[in-house]
Amino acid sequence: MDAVRKCSLEPAKRLEQVCPELRKKGRLRAGADADISVFDPERVIDRATYEKPAQYSEGFR
Repeated sequence: MDAVRKCSLEPAKRLEQVCPELRKKGRLRAGADADISVFDPERVIDRATYEKPAQYSEGFR
């Protein structure tokens, strides 16, 4: 959770004075702009190999 906060909320907080629209970023709450991914880690699998590195992973809808 600390890494997510440092990559989303902290930069938004630092830049709010310059760009007030960033008050809606980096937070999960009503009225905020949020890009989130919800997934089941039991179903996610990486299909890429050294021979075929461009293979898509599976388990995300």
